Amino acid sequence: EKRLFDKGTTAYIKDQVNLWLSYITGGVKVKANIDPKTLSSQIQLANDISTDFRTATNLGFGISYVLPIIVNGLICEENSIFIVENPEAHLHPSAQTKIGKFLAMVANAGVNVIVETHSDHFINGVQISVATEEISTESVTINFFSQEEDHIQPKIESISINELGELSDWP
Repeated sequence: EKRLFDKGTTAYIKDQVNLWLSYITGGVKVKANIDPKTLSSQIQLANDISTDFRTATNLGFGISYVLPIIVNGLICEENSIFIVENPEAHLHPSAQTKIGKFLAMVANAGVNVIVETHSDHFINGVQISVATEEISTESVTINFFSQEEDHIQPKIESISINELGELSDWP
């Protein structure tokens, strides 16, 4: 219930995947086909411009990166740990912000989400989620890692976020 795209939407996983995928990528929808005769599966895509589902021969890397994040984020069990590396990879800055909001929603549903990112747009999505009260400040921890000369271990700076979504410090 906490992971529904919007109140009033269907809770079926295939529908939620498509709602979140369309939101993040700007209208892309996915359909999976299984052929029991050949024991094979195929993913087909459609978008707002071409509503016919077609084989994803020229699938953009951003979609192929974000689709498993969405699926796993929706099916992770409460109190489990979900580790995501560079969720912003190959995504437009707007989509990077939206994947930040998506993962904040997953965390707010009780999943321990750990993200490694280089994207300030992703962080913006988390900030928006805090400012709109979709996740509490106590549920968000931001650590910035930097390397100092003559030190083997990285320096770790903790950055807090207030109720307005403002960061205490930005390196």
